[in-house]
This record gives sequence, structure tokens and C-alpha cells, in this order.
Amino acid sequence: MAAACALALGALELPASGAAALPAEIPSVLGTREHLIAALGGVARNPRNDPRLRAQAAAAQIRQIGKLAPDSALRATLTEQWIESLDARDVDTLLRRSVVAALPWLARGGEEGDTKLAAALHDTSRSVADAATRARALIALGEVAGLASGPANKGSALAELADVLERGPSQLRPWAALALGIAQRTRVQRQEPRVADVSVLLRASFKDSRSPYSVGAFALALGLDGDPANAELLSERLDDTSDPGVRGYLCLGLGLVDARTHGDQILGIVRASRAQPTVLASASLALGLLARKDAVIELVKLFTESNSQTTQAGLAQALGLIGDVRAIGDLAAFARDDSRPALARAFAVVALGGIASDFELPWNHALARRVDYLGGLPVLASPLDGRGVLDIL
Repeated sequence: MAAACALALGALELPASGAAALPAEIPSVLGTREHLIAALGGVARNPRNDPRLRAQAAAAQIRQIGKLAPDSALRATLTEQWIESLDARDVDTLLRRSVVAALPWLARGGEEGDTKLAAALHDTSRSVADAATRARALIALGEVAGLASGPANKGSALAELADVLERGPSQLRPWAALALGIAQRTRVQRQEPRVADVSVLLRASFKDSRSPYSVGAFALALGLDGDPANAELLSERLDDTSDPGVRGYLCLGLGLVDARTHGDQILGIVRASRAQPTVLASASLALGLLARKDAVIELVKLFTESNSQTTQAGLAQALGLIGDVRAIGDLAAFARDDSRPALARAFAVVALGGIASDFELPWNHALARRVDYLGGLPVLASPLDGRGVLDIL
């Protein structure tokens, strides 16, 4: 419970110490943001606390530090402390990985970028023994790289990631590709041009990939990268592969790259994948990303006829993304039908909520960003029973 509270406190909005008075809706016991930062830091650095609690408190504190003014002396001091903690030999693995995941909250962006922060993440990706921490460091480095302006010069975060993709350990190359895709998407969202050389490198790496694991990762990376030229490569590989898992990721890649001209190809896979729940769920979600309103009636029919929770979860997300009111009647009837399984009815409610929602991102995105999913916190992620906050659609 304490770790869950720490996770929530990281997302909390509090006034800075310079505010004239606390808003009426904020209990005075919480104080200012600086008070919360101090309290979370005390929990994170206390070695007697449970490692999972320390990890979540550290991530929460880092998130709150990122809300301080860029020129804040407190921000500069604490940022330096957390960066230096990555090199400490006695740091618990859970704590280090949680810190690594959260550090992009401290990135400021701009022409100079965040050189020291990026260097620390790059060093962590090469030096620590824990493979999950190394991979997470690359993802965090991709987030920092996306916030920097200017070209991918030698020594920049983008250049370091490109080097890992070309010459790094084979097990880290898919993670470097995903990180580059994240960086490119972040740049575009900030109205910065994507770096053409990175798109070219990702396409070349995708062409050379062979294992299902790497093909899936590179497919998602090309989708995140968003270059329209990526669509044809993804489509061709989709036609040539029969591996169910890979086909699902290829569909998602096409959805992410907004390949509207390939929507019929994905719809064909949805129709042919009734016996393959994983593929059907991913392909349906890809149609949702493409906002294929003409597929709504068909997707609703698949939802109501399916006995697979995986399929229904994917279809619910897809229908919510598409947001077509024609789905409401059948979904509402399904949700009210007490002869249906409770979880299936819940998925129908999720779809209805997505159709009605004005938000582009899922309801739990505020808790999902920059957290360590492997931190052993059941309230966050619980694959066995699906009751974690991030397991809920």
C-alpha cells in the first residue's frame, strides 16, 4: 500500500513554495511541492524501507523534482544526486532501475540538450549487470534524445543510440531501435523534424532482422519513427511472414506510422485471425490507430462473438480509439447482458468509455509513464490476475 501511495504522490500536483496560499482542494497536511519532495526523498534513501517502496518513492520524488522551475537550485542539486547514484555500487537493483526509468522527468531539452543526464544513462546501459536496467536506460536515453533540439551530432544522445544499434550487443539492439523510435516521435510531437539518417538506419536494421523478437521490436520502432517510407517495408514483411506474434507487431507498426493506404491489408488479417487471439487483438488495435470507421460494425460483431479475453481486450481498445457512435447500441446491450462473463462485460464498458472520452491517451497514462514495470508492485502490474492499474484497459 505504501508503495502504491508513493506512485500516486508522484503524479500529484502541488503548488511551489512561492505560492501565496494552498488551493482549497489541497489538504494543508501535504504542504508545498518542496515539502513533498523532501518527504519522498527521506523514504527513498532509508535503507530500512522495503526495496519496492524505496524504488517507487525515488521515482515519485524525481517526477516532482521535474516540476520545479528549470533554474531552481533545489532541482539542480537533487538532479546531480540522482545522476551520481547510478554509479554507486551498493544501490539496490530495483532502486537503480526505477531511477533510470524516471530520470527523463528531469530533462530540460533545448539546443544544449541534457548532456550529463544523457551520458549517465548511456554509461548505465553499458556498465550495469542487470539486463533489464540496461534496456531501460536505453529507453530513457531515447526520451531525453527526443527532447533535445538540433541535429544528431557526434556525442549526442541520438548518435549514441545509433551507435548501440549498429555496433552494440545483439540483445540491446532492439531496445536501441525502440529508443530511437521514441526519440523521433517525441521530436515530431515537439514540431521538430525527424532526423532522416535515423529513419534510414532503422529501415536498414529492420531489413536485416531475422528473429521474431527483433522483427517485432524493429516493427514497433519503425511505427514510432513515423516516416511514411516505413509503411511499405512493414507491409511487405507482413505478407511474407506467418508467425502470429510477428504479424501482430507488424500490424501495430503500420498503425503507428498511420499507414492509411494499408488499412485493407490489416482488415484482411483481422478477418482471417479469428482463431489467433493475439494477432486479432493487435490487428484490431492497428485499425483503431488508423481510425477505420468502416470496420466498426465488423469489429463489434467479432467482439460479441468472441470467447477470448485477449481478443475482446484488443477489440475494446480498438473500438474506443475509433470512437464511432454506431458501436454504442450493441456494446451497451452486451454490457447489460448478465448471461455474459463479467470480464467480457467490463471490456464492453471500456469500449463505451473510449468512445465517449475526449482524451487521446488511456485513463491510466499518468501513472504509467516512466515507471519500472518489473518492480514487483502488484498494484501497478499483476500479469497473473490482471488486477494491476496498468493491466486495466
